[in-house]
Amino acid sequence: MKLEEKKLLTDILNSIISIDEHLENRKIFEEYISNKTKRRAVERELEIIGEAVISY
Repeated sequence: MKLEEKKLLTDILNSIISIDEHLENRKIFEEYISNKTKRRAVERELEIIGEAVISY
């Protein structure tokens, strides 16, 4: 595996971990929808994942 591939996979893993942290290990949809800051943080992490997947 090339260094760039490892970096992209690491970015994806770090974003997944960050999403879990933003959600505070609570996957309750109503809490997510009602918290704009939390939603935007999770959406940004999903963007990072999407960018990494496209680059891969």
